Amino acid sequence: MPDWNDPDTVAFFRDRDPDARLVRLLEADDVPAGTHVLDLGCAAGRNAVHLAAHGYPGVAIDVSAAMVETTRARLEPFAATAPWRVLRRPMDALDDLEDGRFGLLLALGVLQNAASDDELERVLAHLARLAAPGARLLVANFGPDSKPLGTPLRHVPGTRYVWTGFNADDPGRRLTLPAAVALDALARAHGFDPVTTTNTVEKPTEAGMRTTVNADYCRREG
Repeated sequence: MPDWNDPDTVAFFRDRDPDARLVRLLEADDVPAGTHVLDLGCAAGRNAVHLAAHGYPGVAIDVSAAMVETTRARLEPFAATAPWRVLRRPMDALDDLEDGRFGLLLALGVLQNAASDDELERVLAHLARLAAPGARLLVANFGPDSKPLGTPLRHVPGTRYVWTGFNADDPGRRLTLPAAVALDALARAHGFDPVTTTNTVEKPTEAGMRTTVNADYCRREG
């Protein structure tokens, strides 16, 4: 498991630009002013800060104490105009958040950290409950055809979407990696329909390559 509290790791995520699809969504005025946002797996706040700077309030969640502390500090200047709650907790610990509260939900690079199919399903069920009708959900998740170490990942027997072999320093670590078609099916089962075609992009690594499934969903009304 990566050390999400390591200062260098925190700095890496702190210094990243906001997600390009999120930037385009805001530039196109596709997110009404005042929309409440849920940033699940906020890391060091690269997306939450961009949203707050544009006047959007919300809730940011991360399991890392250092990431949460950094995000809180970065959001403090916007407290009067776009208040955010920053919570330290696992991604499936969302029971206390209000149903239908959020018009935009981000799950960028976080769902893959589910250790089981059941955990992934729990998170998606929460997102469906929390999303307002018509809400947008942006997802980015590593794909099962990734070969970051130059060799194929290993599917965990008895699971649908769980794979190992992604990390050299922790080869037994489990990641939940549905392919694009499977991710769309899961989303639809939880009341989200694709806004655009879900696509898979490839990026080289030192020893091979990894793929990322990028999806943009809309919460079904009714």
